[in-house]
Amino acid sequence: MIGFNFFNPGRLPESITLENLLSGEYVSETRNKKVASIFKEAQLIEKYGSGIKRILEAFKEYGLKTPKFENFQHGFKVTVYATVLNDEGVNEGVNEGVNAGVNLLISEIGSSPGKRIPFYAEKLGIPAKTIERWLKVLREENVIVFKGASKSGGYWKVDE
Repeated sequence: MIGFNFFNPGRLPESITLENLLSGEYVSETRNKKVASIFKEAQLIEKYGSGIKRILEAFKEYGLKTPKFENFQHGFKVTVYATVLNDEGVNEGVNEGVNAGVNLLISEIGSSPGKRIPFYAEKLGIPAKTIERWLKVLREENVIVFKGASKSGGYWKVDE
C-alpha cells in the first residue's frame, strides 16, 4: 500500500491530544486569527476546527483506509494511503464489490424508478457520493436516464 505524507511544522496545541482530535472532542484553537478570518470570509472553510472530521468522513465515504495522524516534537504529520493500482488481487476484490453494488443499484432503479440519489443511498445503505459516481457511469453507458426537472426528476432504466 502506498502512503503519502503531509507535514506541518506546527504541533497540535497542548490542550488537544490525538485521541481528542480523532474523536472530535476538542475546542479548536486558532493560531493566526487574521489568516483564519480571510479563509472563513473566502468560504474556504466552513467553521473552525471541522477539517479533521471532514477528512475522516471523506476517507470513510470513499472506502479508503483511515489516515494516520502523528504529533511530533517539531510538527504534525498525516499519512494517507492509496491502493496500488496494479495489484490484481486488490482490484479484483474492489471490482467485484463495485459490480455487485452497481447491479443492486440498477435493480433498485428498475423496481423504484423516478427516485433521486438520497432515496437510493438510504435504500441500499451506500454513501450518496458513491451512488452519484455509479449513476454518472450508468448514464454515460446509456443504462439509465434522468427524466424531469433537475430538482424534482429521477432516474429510470433505459428501455431495452
